[in-house]
Amino acid sequence: MTTSLLLPLLLFACLDEPARYVYGQDLDDLELVLWTREVGVHPDTSILDDPNNPFVVGMDGELRWELTADGAYVPAFYAWGTWLAREPGGEAQFYTALALAEIYIHQERAPQDRYFVWERAVAGFQAVLDHFPDSVTYDATGTIPTRLAPWAYDAIVALGGEPQGDWVVVPTEDGGQTVVPAD
Repeated sequence: MTTSLLLPLLLFACLDEPARYVYGQDLDDLELVLWTREVGVHPDTSILDDPNNPFVVGMDGELRWELTADGAYVPAFYAWGTWLAREPGGEAQFYTALALAEIYIHQERAPQDRYFVWERAVAGFQAVLDHFPDSVTYDATGTIPTRLAPWAYDAIVALGGEPQGDWVVVPTEDGGQTVVPAD
């Protein structure tokens, strides 16, 4: 009889223990370590070898958008850069460069590292122009496309860089302007 009472007590004691959860890395504490001289710029994929990259093992497809929207620029860099390395495209390149630009603008690196962050941001925007000139991003509904080349061109200029290549600024019908490759 003692055995029959002991087993239910042991089982009941196991049920009373609080549940254990395994949490991922705290992204608020994530530090930017620019792993190589070309990291974050297509066609480089070295971000996949970076031991500081928490997204090498995978990530939710929407997380990169949430990190960007939340102003979590260092995690956004790793998320977008990982996406770029795995699925090269202009949108991933643009947002990888944008995260670096925001890190630079908000001075989230030591002064001695800021030039390299700036350089990687400008190179990333230039890669949009060089490798993905026809790429687009979509609005929140996922239906209205916007060309990224003009944004990349403007970002290089806003950062104090000089866009490379034969790009021409042309007026648009709505009174704005865009950039197109000179042919």
